[in-house]
Amino acid sequence: MNVKVNGKEKQRSLKTKIFSVAKLRLADFEREERAKGKRSADAATQIEGGSCGKLLEIYLADMRLATDAKASPKFRMGTAAKALTKTWPDFVTTDVRHITPLRCKQWARYAQTEGTHFVPPMTKQKVRPKSMSPWPSTKP
Repeated sequence: MNVKVNGKEKQRSLKTKIFSVAKLRLADFEREERAKGKRSADAATQIEGGSCGKLLEIYLADMRLATDAKASPKFRMGTAAKALTKTWPDFVTTDVRHITPLRCKQWARYAQTEGTHFVPPMTKQKVRPKSMSPWPSTKP
């Protein structure tokens, strides 16, 4: 069924063919989606003129409080947030209104080329060849 919340249409299967059960599930689904929309609107008013760091804190707090999410996605979001703040040094202090597609692309390029420089414990470093060529030298 479709529910329109905050100008966006949300869709979910009610997983039933019985009309009376579908009406009840639709009402529950609509209530959940409206509550999510209200939380989003509240978060938007809290960050008016705020920084991305504040927005990230609000998002992570909502994620930790979400009862419908399992532990692994919550952990993954925390890890992704750490990687984001590590690879984009001024992200936490950047005003939300100054995030542009160009800045996101620049960050993505930097994150892919530089990364977080994380090396798992107890691992050996790769031995890099000393020549400029990526292929090993065949000359003795």
